[in-house]
Amino acid sequence: MFRQGRAVTRAARRHGALLAAGTATLYTDGLFMAYGMVFAVTTPAGQELTLPVLSAQLGVPTATGAAPRDRVITSVDLPPVGKAARVTGTETTRLTGDIDVRLLTMHTTVPVPGSADGFLVVTLASPNLPLREEVYDLFDAITSTFRFVTADGRQAGGRGTPR
Repeated sequence: MFRQGRAVTRAARRHGALLAAGTATLYTDGLFMAYGMVFAVTTPAGQELTLPVLSAQLGVPTATGAAPRDRVITSVDLPPVGKAARVTGTETTRLTGDIDVRLLTMHTTVPVPGSADGFLVVTLASPNLPLREEVYDLFDAITSTFRFVTADGRQAGGRGTPR
């Protein structure tokens, strides 16, 4: 498990993750596993990061090009930062080498304050498929704590209103 964790962390770094964290916790009724990553993205000049564009690019395997059947695309209000786009669904992902795993995923795209084209994508995933509602509640709680902080430690406002 630790080798796989290291492999996932290395892959996240190679793909540009700013932060990667995970948990594997053994409870009396089973093992809970989840991980999260944060990526910085910039919208290419002349394009917009709309929900359809976001949906087409997040969690769609290049081999099939098909979105997960349970995909849900929404917007959410994160009080400290404002509106964010959210994509959830069950995705099949290459874990390591030749191992594929099905994961509950939540991608939340947060606009960077003061930037017209900068976003942070918070990706959370768990293989605990039977705990779908609980996992999504946990992921929502995690992303709801998202905040931007200025260099001097103050909280920055939503898009276009940095302090």
